[in-house]
Amino acid sequence: MGEVKEAGEELPLGYLLHRLVSVLRPHVTAELRGLGIGLPEVVCMRLLAMNPGQSSAELARNTKVSAQAMNQVLNRLEDVGAVTRPHGSAGRTLPARLTPEGRKLLKRAQAATLLADDQLLNSVSTAELRHLKRILYKAGDCANDAAAPSPR
Repeated sequence: MGEVKEAGEELPLGYLLHRLVSVLRPHVTAELRGLGIGLPEVVCMRLLAMNPGQSSAELARNTKVSAQAMNQVLNRLEDVGAVTRPHGSAGRTLPARLTPEGRKLLKRAQAATLLADDQLLNSVSTAELRHLKRILYKAGDCANDAAAPSPR
């Protein structure tokens, strides 16, 4: 007798990830709406918390969005007092930093996204979820390593 396959095992990973994101995103968006921000703002704040002082262009490259889109995200975060950038002349890179209010907002946003995760993934055990997160993190690192230019 052959090995019994679990549901989804034979489906492409990209499809499974898309399926999960399609279900998760509206729940995360609903949780964040109460904070007056969206997922792009949370991603931007998280990147700035990990590596303060990135410019709009650097943040855009790190999130694979256009510079214009990232600038809009940063402008929204500046409007709510979550991010500060020095005012400089045109053409200069402006390092963005989280403000104390931005750090508080990020903590509330992370709690909101975890709540959405918990609501949707309540049938997955804590150990299974930790394992899934480790695999996804490792796969992301492998993808980044593969995409990095090789030294000459």
